[in-house]
Amino acid sequence: MSTLERVAAALGSLSSVGLSSADVVVLTALAVCVGFQVWCLRAVRVSLKALPSLDERVARLTRSVTMLVDTTEGCFDAVSTQIARNDDTVTPRRQQRQRRVVGAAERGRTIAQIAAEEDVAEGEVALRVRMARDLHTN
Repeated sequence: MSTLERVAAALGSLSSVGLSSADVVVLTALAVCVGFQVWCLRAVRVSLKALPSLDERVARLTRSVTMLVDTTEGCFDAVSTQIARNDDTVTPRRQQRQRRVVGAAERGRTIAQIAAEEDVAEGEVALRVRMARDLHTN
């Protein structure tokens, strides 16, 4: 016997008890409402069981974002301190190296050769040569 047949049999027995058909309809609507409330209650309980794991994941994400923000702020502070500390004064040693690098480049030496002679990175030599060319063109 299906659930629908059981409900119909129960409703038939209610009408035999002396209830009118309007009473049976009201009781049926009430039973449907109670069934819906039970279903909603079960859904809420399932949702509440999932809440602690969700809360833990959100807390972990919050900690990660906080750590990322703190690290980024620290990096920005370190960079700004370094920029503020590095003034634009040119020391005699820097001037001498600049002259040697530019002179060697003008004599046709390659960037790799100049970097090996000066014991600096090739990128630094390329930057010094490029800056000297830009300064001469302006």
